[in-house]
Amino acid sequence: MRYIHDALHGGEIMKNTSALFLAIVAGLFWGTWPLVMKQCGAIPPITRVFIMSFASGLLCVPFMKNQANIALLLSITGGFALLAGVLNIAGHIIFQPLVAGLGEAEVSIVMPIAGVVAISTTALGGILFYGESLSPKKAVGLIGAAVVVWLISSK
Repeated sequence: MRYIHDALHGGEIMKNTSALFLAIVAGLFWGTWPLVMKQCGAIPPITRVFIMSFASGLLCVPFMKNQANIALLLSITGGFALLAGVLNIAGHIIFQPLVAGLGEAEVSIVMPIAGVVAISTTALGGILFYGESLSPKKAVGLIGAAVVVWLISSK
């Protein structure tokens, strides 16, 4: 619990932990949830989104001590956080029927594709909107991501 608290508040543990390691751990969690969600059986996809979102929000509450500020929540910055949440939920609403096994979607295909597209979108957004560099290695990585999507989706 101390590690999680420290992580959420940018404490000493976070400062001394490799960003690459933390990204890998986060990716493992994000890569695992569709496998767990696929076991929900008869629960309708939109209900799955609600349960997952509710649980996610509920788990954040203990770590928000002294951070909830109504003025900040209602500011432009809070609006961006709200927009990010709307975009996240929209993605989950679209994605849940795939994880639920509706149609012919296979979780071993749709999750890697969604993950690669999400990573590529974030990388391109960082370059276009935040002035982050586009190194040759990063360009090859983005091209490689497109190849991965093509390979995984090809039959």
